[in-house]
Amino acid sequence: YVTAHLDRTKPFEYCNYEQISRWVPFILEFLIPTSGNFYVGHTMRGFIKLIFLIGPILIWGFGYILKNACYKDTDEIINSVSFISLLVFLGFFLFQLTDLILYGIAYLPDGNGIPLM
Repeated sequence: YVTAHLDRTKPFEYCNYEQISRWVPFILEFLIPTSGNFYVGHTMRGFIKLIFLIGPILIWGFGYILKNACYKDTDEIINSVSFISLLVFLGFFLFQLTDLILYGIAYLPDGNGIPLM
């Protein structure tokens, strides 16, 4: 427990906030990507990472719709869609690796700004 004065309307109290262990979000991020961010309280970071995770699937779907709608050379469309989805997946992979490192060394605080234990 740590002392955190988050609600200024209540009287000051020592040891009133239970810290989150750094290993819980680390293991959650390792097993189910983006779940560690939601557990800690970084919802915006979690949603952005979720977009990077689902993005390649959406790009592939859009590419196949585009391939069927256009009468262009399909190899050109598939190659460009594959390259774009690869870049998005690479962004997700780097984001995931960064999160694992930052949770492993307890660099990121929780959603209330309290350091991880």
